[in-house]
Amino acid sequence: DQDPILALSNATIAYLLFDLGHVDSAISIQKKSIEIYSQTMGVAHPVLGILYINLSMWHKVKHECDSAIYYAKKAYTIHCHPLNAAYQKSSIYYETLAESYSCMRN
Repeated sequence: DQDPILALSNATIAYLLFDLGHVDSAISIQKKSIEIYSQTMGVAHPVLGILYINLSMWHKVKHECDSAIYYAKKAYTIHCHPLNAAYQKSSIYYETLAESYSCMRN
Protein backbone atom coordinates (compact mmCIF):
# COMPACT_ATOMS: atom_id res chain seq x y z
CA ASP A 1 0.00 0.00 0.00
CA GLN A 2 2.98 2.38 0.44
CA ASP A 3 4.23 2.37 -3.14
CA PRO A 4 4.73 5.75 -4.88
CA ILE A 5 3.61 4.17 -8.17
CA LEU A 6 0.32 3.25 -6.49
CA ALA A 7 0.01 6.81 -5.25
CA LEU A 8 0.47 8.19 -8.77
CA SER A 9 -1.99 5.64 -10.16
CA ASN A 10 -4.53 6.75 -7.57
CA ALA A 11 -3.88 10.37 -8.51
CA THR A 12 -4.62 9.53 -12.15
CA ILE A 13 -7.86 7.82 -11.13
CA ALA A 14 -8.75 10.86 -9.02
CA TYR A 15 -8.20 13.14 -12.01
CA LEU A 16 -10.41 10.95 -14.20
CA LEU A 17 -13.13 10.90 -11.54
CA PHE A 18 -12.98 14.69 -11.39
CA ASP A 19 -13.35 14.87 -15.18
CA LEU A 20 -16.41 12.63 -14.90
CA GLY A 21 -17.95 14.95 -12.32
CA HIS A 22 -17.28 12.86 -9.21
CA VAL A 23 -15.52 15.63 -7.33
CA ASP A 24 -15.93 14.25 -3.80
CA SER A 25 -14.54 10.86 -4.83
CA ALA A 26 -11.66 12.55 -6.63
CA ILE A 27 -10.79 14.58 -3.54
CA SER A 28 -10.90 11.51 -1.30
CA ILE A 29 -8.64 9.46 -3.56
CA GLN A 30 -6.26 12.38 -4.09
CA LYS A 31 -5.83 12.79 -0.34
CA LYS A 32 -4.90 9.11 -0.06
CA SER A 33 -2.40 9.58 -2.91
CA ILE A 34 -0.83 12.49 -1.08
CA GLU A 35 -0.59 10.48 2.13
CA ILE A 36 1.15 7.57 0.40
CA TYR A 37 3.43 9.76 -1.72
CA SER A 38 4.55 11.94 1.18
CA GLN A 39 5.34 8.87 3.29
CA THR A 40 7.38 7.22 0.56
CA MET A 41 9.02 10.16 -1.22
CA GLY A 42 9.11 12.86 1.46
CA VAL A 43 6.90 15.82 2.25
CA ALA A 44 8.82 18.21 -0.02
CA HIS A 45 8.78 16.15 -3.21
CA PRO A 46 7.72 18.35 -6.16
CA VAL A 47 5.08 15.84 -7.33
CA LEU A 48 3.20 16.56 -4.12
CA GLY A 49 2.92 20.18 -5.18
CA ILE A 50 1.01 19.14 -8.29
CA LEU A 51 -1.24 16.82 -6.27
CA TYR A 52 -2.02 19.69 -3.90
CA ILE A 53 -2.73 22.01 -6.84
CA ASN A 54 -5.36 19.55 -8.05
CA LEU A 55 -6.93 19.44 -4.59
CA SER A 56 -6.99 23.23 -4.49
CA MET A 57 -8.69 23.50 -7.87
CA TRP A 58 -11.23 20.81 -7.03
CA HIS A 59 -12.18 22.52 -3.77
CA LYS A 60 -12.53 25.78 -5.68
CA VAL A 61 -15.00 24.08 -8.04
CA LYS A 62 -17.02 23.12 -4.95
CA HIS A 63 -16.80 26.74 -3.71
CA GLU A 64 -14.90 25.54 -0.64
CA CYS A 65 -12.63 28.56 -0.66
CA ASP A 66 -10.86 27.96 2.64
CA SER A 67 -9.86 24.46 1.56
CA ALA A 68 -8.81 25.72 -1.87
CA ILE A 69 -6.54 28.31 -0.27
CA TYR A 70 -5.19 25.80 2.26
CA TYR A 71 -4.10 23.34 -0.44
CA ALA A 72 -2.77 26.09 -2.72
CA LYS A 73 -0.58 27.28 0.16
CA LYS A 74 0.66 23.72 0.76
CA ALA A 75 1.56 23.45 -2.93
CA TYR A 76 3.34 26.80 -2.84
CA THR A 77 5.28 25.81 0.30
CA ILE A 78 6.53 22.66 -1.41
CA HIS A 79 7.38 24.67 -4.51
CA CYS A 80 9.51 27.08 -2.44
CA HIS A 81 11.39 24.32 -0.62
CA PRO A 82 15.17 24.56 -1.23
CA LEU A 83 15.26 21.00 -2.58
CA ASN A 84 12.95 22.06 -5.40
CA ALA A 85 15.05 24.91 -6.80
CA ALA A 86 15.01 23.34 -10.28
CA TYR A 87 11.20 23.56 -10.34
CA GLN A 88 10.81 27.08 -8.99
CA LYS A 89 10.37 28.76 -12.34
CA SER A 90 6.85 27.44 -12.82
CA SER A 91 4.13 30.04 -12.40
CA ILE A 92 1.35 27.48 -11.86
CA TYR A 93 1.85 27.71 -8.10
CA TYR A 94 1.34 31.46 -8.09
CA GLU A 95 -1.67 31.19 -10.38
CA THR A 96 -3.30 28.50 -8.24
CA LEU A 97 -2.83 30.55 -5.10
CA ALA A 98 -4.31 33.64 -6.77
CA GLU A 99 -7.24 31.66 -8.16
CA SER A 100 -7.92 30.17 -4.74
CA TYR A 101 -8.17 33.63 -3.20
CA SER A 102 -10.44 34.75 -6.05
CA CYS A 103 -12.86 32.03 -4.92
CA MET A 104 -13.68 34.27 -1.95
CA ARG A 105 -15.19 36.88 -4.29
CA ASN A 106 -17.62 34.49 -5.94
